[in-house]
Amino acid sequence: WTGPGCTEPSYWCISGEPRVLFASSGILQVTGRDVYTNNLNCKWLISSMPSAIITLTFGAFSSEDRFDVATVYTTPDPHTGAALATLQGTLPEGMTFSSTSGTLLLVFTSDGSVVFSGFTARWSITGSANCSSWWSEGHQCPAGTNANATAMLCE
Repeated sequence: WTGPGCTEPSYWCISGEPRVLFASSGILQVTGRDVYTNNLNCKWLISSMPSAIITLTFGAFSSEDRFDVATVYTTPDPHTGAALATLQGTLPEGMTFSSTSGTLLLVFTSDGSVVFSGFTARWSITGSANCSSWWSEGHQCPAGTNANATAMLCE
């Protein structure tokens, strides 16, 4: 894919299947269409070295209040840590959340009825090499992960 929107990888929702990402930056999108679909269960796990700072900044956010929810965690498993943020309804651009654990998990769920435009969010990793560069230096990335995450979806 080519075009002006292809400067960073963009990862769309694949419902039910966690996306494990090691790129030093990229875009998360719930949909590439006008509105997201019903009954989604999207998970994006951004992972780096333990000392890394992962920053997630949202563009405009629009979901069905109380029923379609995005939750940001600083652990890879939502059952092992408290939520850093829970987002729903119509929210302004520029909301920023950071994790200093080297891990950030974004989960988006939608119910079976009303849909909205969703969101885009950009992440960046600072303070430590991401797994892709660490891997290229001859180290092993965590088991079950892909050091060369390539899921670029551009317009």
